[in-house]
Amino acid sequence: AQQNWSILPGGSGTCYLMNLASGQLLQSTGDPYHTHGGANVPSSSKVAATPPYHSNQQIWSLPASGSGVNLFNPINNQHVRATGDSYWSNTSQAYVSGCYQSALVPHASVSSQDQWNMVLRDGNYQIVARTSGTVLDCTGGGTGNGTAIELWTNLNNQYQTWRITYLNNGYYSIVNPNSGRSLDCTGYTGNDNTQIELWDYSGNAGQQWKFTMQADGGFTISPALTNANGVNDVLDGAACSGAAGAKIILWPWNGGTCQQEWNLTPL
Repeated sequence: AQQNWSILPGGSGTCYLMNLASGQLLQSTGDPYHTHGGANVPSSSKVAATPPYHSNQQIWSLPASGSGVNLFNPINNQHVRATGDSYWSNTSQAYVSGCYQSALVPHASVSSQDQWNMVLRDGNYQIVARTSGTVLDCTGGGTGNGTAIELWTNLNNQYQTWRITYLNNGYYSIVNPNSGRSLDCTGYTGNDNTQIELWDYSGNAGQQWKFTMQADGGFTISPALTNANGVNDVLDGAACSGAAGAKIILWPWNGGTCQQEWNLTPL
């Protein structure tokens, strides 16, 4: 649990990273009094979980970097780096990144040590449309192969529950526990406008899904399959809609308009 973090919205494309075990927030510790002031934290300051003061030093954005993201503090224009300083933790400040302490470095000097993968914790989730608050749902309470996936008002039921499991290859399975069937790309294709359905889980590329965090904390969800242009489409509401009843399709990423970003609510 010490290694599990929740992403909380911070406004204006920023977020807070909360440790699920302690309820503390990730913070640069060079701000000894947890002030709400400006950019006053020197490079090489350590990074720790501290009480939730919601100060400037606890604000982060998550810009894409290589195959991962940077943990970037926009106030200081610095990001988190695994420094290789072999120091575990102490009782008041639990340092991140395994047995390697982490520190702030200027954002201009980006290296592979600055790239972090956001690995979701295995478990049951609702997958929530950011535009409307509707959720992924099995149409008509269906459980059989070929059941279309749509958006629907949140009823907190078994047809809107999804078991997300990491596959150790950068992708996840997304299975409805009620039916035991997987989110699936109809016809085993990643082409534009492909309908998403339930199908028996086999682990093929049409049932492997990548969650990519955007700068505002939302996720895009894309299959391992590519479209005719060799690009991974993302889940979207048909006709650019987040309304209840909109079927879920694959469509090229267009920067976050339409219903292409999702929140994950643990159950």
